[in-house]
Amino acid sequence: MDFSSTQSSNMAFTLVHFVAVNDPPVLDLNGPTVSGRDITSEFEESGPSVPVVSPMATVSDPDDSRLFGASVYLTSRPDGVDEFLQIAKTVQLNLTVNISESNGRVDFLGPGSVQEFEEALKTVFYSSKAAAPVNQSRLIVVEVKDSE
Repeated sequence: MDFSSTQSSNMAFTLVHFVAVNDPPVLDLNGPTVSGRDITSEFEESGPSVPVVSPMATVSDPDDSRLFGASVYLTSRPDGVDEFLQIAKTVQLNLTVNISESNGRVDFLGPGSVQEFEEALKTVFYSSKAAAPVNQSRLIVVEVKDSE
C-alpha cells in the first residue's frame, strides 16, 4: 500500500509505567552443590566451636548488588549465657559487627556488597562452655537484608 499521498493524524502516545519489585536476597547455607538451603552441624560437649554456615554458603540478590545488614541468632538457649555465637578472630571485615554473647546474636551492618556479607556469615561459629549442656538441638536463624 502506498501512503505517499495520504495525510498523517496527530500523534498520540502510550505511556507504560514501570513498577519495580524488590526481590529479597537469597541464602543458601550449605552451598549450591548440596540440595536444600539449610545446614546441620554437630557440637560435641567441651568441643571446638562449629560453623553456622558451610564454607560453600552463598548469598545472592537478583536485583541489588549491595546489602544493608545480616543477623545470626539463637532462637533458644537452654544453657543460657554458656552458649553463644562468635566470629573468627583472624578475619578482617569491612562491615560493622555487633556481637551480643548475652543475647546469642551477631549482627553485621553495611551497606556492603553481597560478597562481603557472604564472607562475613562464614565467620560465625556456635560455641558452648556449659559443663553439662542440655541435650537438645539448637536452632540458629540466619538472615540478610537488602537496602530497599
